[in-house]
Amino acid sequence: LRDFVSAAPQKRYPMSELIHSVCRICNARLQDLQSKKRNKSIVLPRQLGMFLARELTTLSLDEIGSYFGGRDHSTVLYGIDK
Repeated sequence: LRDFVSAAPQKRYPMSELIHSVCRICNARLQDLQSKKRNKSIVLPRQLGMFLARELTTLSLDEIGSYFGGRDHSTVLYGIDK
């Protein structure tokens, strides 16, 4: 992840690239990250994606939640804290 984070120091990383990078790094499918599934193998990459989205983009919590299957802002906050 070091290369991924160092590439975007100004919080302007495109969300689509961020999600695809998380999928590639965590060996997860985009459909799973956006689904309602709560398997441990899916939850961790989803929470990682939410954390990175908050750190590397200027999107609001609601906007981040919409990229992850229409989740509520409180769910995104919980994912970021985890």
